[in-house]
Amino acid sequence: MRPDQLDLHTGIPRIQAQTTLGSVRLSAGVDLLNAGAHLGSLNDDGSRGENIGAGATVLGGELNIDYKGWTLTVGVAASLGGSISSGESRDLDGDGVEERCFAMSLGPFTLGECDEL
Repeated sequence: MRPDQLDLHTGIPRIQAQTTLGSVRLSAGVDLLNAGAHLGSLNDDGSRGENIGAGATVLGGELNIDYKGWTLTVGVAASLGGSISSGESRDLDGDGVEERCFAMSLGPFTLGECDEL
């Protein structure tokens, strides 16, 4: 718990892996038997803005593709719930140009993106 973010999670921790192919960074995560809720302004993608959500997952997977400040996130899961986040002030590639991010999960599907402003 932080002053501007509340995260509650229970279950098996997320299994994560990442690799780099040239300028592209790939990361993947697998969720198994977990539940959680969140509310605040520190988003999972590293941006600052607003987020709210709650859900429970039996089994799910998510893939992130990062390339020079641009990010695409896709996921699918056997889950219930929903989540939304929107923010900016992220500079993942360190080039001095801020990125704007948006992500949404609704039931079994997750889609997110970040792009440089």
